[in-house]
Amino acid sequence: APSPPKTKFESVPAAQNETMRTAAVVTLVLSAVAGVLAPASADNGIPTTWQSNSGPAEVQYVEQPFTDDGGVQQVHVSLAPQSSTPGAVVVSFASSTQSDDAGVYYREDGDKEISFVSAKVTSYSHTTNENGGTYTSPYLYHALVEEVSTNCTLRYEPSLQSGQQPAELSRAVRVPPLASAFGGDPNQSMKLALIGDLGQTSNSMQTMDHLVQDEGIAALLVMGDLSYADNLDERWDNWGRLFEPVLDNTPLMALPGNHEIETDAKDGVSFRPYAHRFQNMPNCQNGCGGVDENGWEGEMWGSF
Repeated sequence: APSPPKTKFESVPAAQNETMRTAAVVTLVLSAVAGVLAPASADNGIPTTWQSNSGPAEVQYVEQPFTDDGGVQQVHVSLAPQSSTPGAVVVSFASSTQSDDAGVYYREDGDKEISFVSAKVTSYSHTTNENGGTYTSPYLYHALVEEVSTNCTLRYEPSLQSGQQPAELSRAVRVPPLASAFGGDPNQSMKLALIGDLGQTSNSMQTMDHLVQDEGIAALLVMGDLSYADNLDERWDNWGRLFEPVLDNTPLMALPGNHEIETDAKDGVSFRPYAHRFQNMPNCQNGCGGVDENGWEGEMWGSF
């Protein structure tokens, strides 16, 4: 079967999503991975290059071609609202380059002044049979951008150097409206996308393609089992690069599932790759973090 696209997401017809409205008029867009692709047809919403002429298409692991130039990779944005900073976001990225000056340049649409916020940096080692020994991660950076309005477009640029302001901020993410819990309009609508068991196969690509066709999504919630790396940590890196074209402009909120346990064969610590890669709520004060032996917290549950 022909290979799916490997560098960016192509436009495909939007799939019909089941919706549910709660009393708070929050629309939940359910975009679950089906496990198999539908039979080929002209109007079933599936890219023709991924359709099978003889029943369900084979599910293929999708590897993103990558040449390491020491720059920024695996960018994703998370929401990090608190009562005092309801528009706060976290910009996370990876690099094989270690830098004490890394951070994020940013400004809101309409502002001329560009600001900079420093990033925390970590890395981890993970010993598993699947890794064939001990894997060492790239450097993982997390920058908390607190001075952000709600209901605005935030333009930003991750950087490994604090003194090299870019002429243009090439990335942008939409910050949702003020939530009613923080004093926002309780009658406003907000659309969230919920996905579970995403993985990194041709089906995963189809699911994310459907997601990007649906306009106005405030955030993407992945309800566990993100990458299916399953102790093979290079697949965490591939997952981050594969879905960067979506996750650098659609806020991600992640929760761990059983596939994130990934217990280290050497010291017995679980959830280490997840905790280091997903610093979704660094300003959390209510115990939602899971802590590894180095004190790094991953979002084990969220509270807004």
